[in-house]
Amino acid sequence: MKINHSYIINMLCKKKKKTKKEIFLKEMNLYYNDTEQVFDFMLKNTILDVEYLISCNSEDYIDYKVLGTRCDCGRKIEEHENKVNLYVIRDEFKQFYSEMNVKYTDQDPCWQNNKPILDEIRDEENLVPFIGSGVSIPFGFPSWSQLVDKYSESCSENAKLGIKYNKNLGNFIECFNIIIKDTQNQKIKNQSDLKQSISKDFSLNGVDLNVENNYIDILKYDLPLIFTTNYDEILDSLGNEKYESIIFQEIEEMMSIEREKIIVHLHGSSRRTSKRQMVITKEDYENLYQNEDYSRKLQSLLGNKSILFIGYSLDDYYFMNELMKICASNRNFGSYYAFMINVDFEKLEVKIPVYYKAIKIINIKGEDIIDKISFYLSYIQNKIYFN
Repeated sequence: MKINHSYIINMLCKKKKKTKKEIFLKEMNLYYNDTEQVFDFMLKNTILDVEYLISCNSEDYIDYKVLGTRCDCGRKIEEHENKVNLYVIRDEFKQFYSEMNVKYTDQDPCWQNNKPILDEIRDEENLVPFIGSGVSIPFGFPSWSQLVDKYSESCSENAKLGIKYNKNLGNFIECFNIIIKDTQNQKIKNQSDLKQSISKDFSLNGVDLNVENNYIDILKYDLPLIFTTNYDEILDSLGNEKYESIIFQEIEEMMSIEREKIIVHLHGSSRRTSKRQMVITKEDYENLYQNEDYSRKLQSLLGNKSILFIGYSLDDYYFMNELMKICASNRNFGSYYAFMINVDFEKLEVKIPVYYKAIKIINIKGEDIIDKISFYLSYIQNKIYFN
């Protein structure tokens, strides 16, 4: 699992209290496996400041900063048996890192516009990350467009014309409906074939979980509830020590959800491919979102929450329509935010006119998108060090 080292350095810079080595290592161990080597490197390169506490002649511990200093008994600090070393990041390094963070924000063309929204998110008490397929891109999973091309290879020419038209509109649900209804298609003959194929394409077999990604940053947020429409189980695998995962349609007792840290797969997952659980076709979406029992459960889970969309395109009509109903029924109790990449706001408003004004967009431009999302997520957790 690849770790964003800047996150750890920011966390250590924010520490004001000097601590013993074992406590320092314990905190670092949340992010590193080789904590001793990292600690030694920081010590040798004067990133760490060390102070010494000694107890002499039954007196309380006295604070000294320099080895070789003699206490009132005449002995040097290092000659005392009751000596404790305390460590903290040096002030000079904190200042350097603070300046690095300021420089980073200065170079971000969207920072000034995004910061007020990020500050709002920071104050949210009931925030739910809502994860879309964009977060899984670094792991090499196919896009919807690629899946449609793959599954429609043996379709009839007439079917391909309809698929091409709907694909250009971004209407992938209709593409899949055409694919499974085309009698000439020998690759995908029905819903079961489609779901089995998608399950294989989103399997974790052979997937390198150590690539740089933002799932780590989301999990570090340590929020009690995470929603995802992704079929892959990257999030479940990386978060299995903290979170239980569940398919939305399988939720029976709402009280049990509230007692655990939960990842909810709204549209099913690659490991559980029954017709009832995996939501892919138009029929699946209608069965889910027109079911009153499921609507009540969604209302119960999200009705009093604010949502942060990450890697989600906001053009899923079925869910977004249901969310707007929840929003209206709760008199706009929650707020909705979305991290989006290189946004053209005029085109976005045309694309999602109903939802556009209800969602505050955090626009992310340029290269190193994963790093920028990581920085933003750390910022809203108040884990970026500014002096």
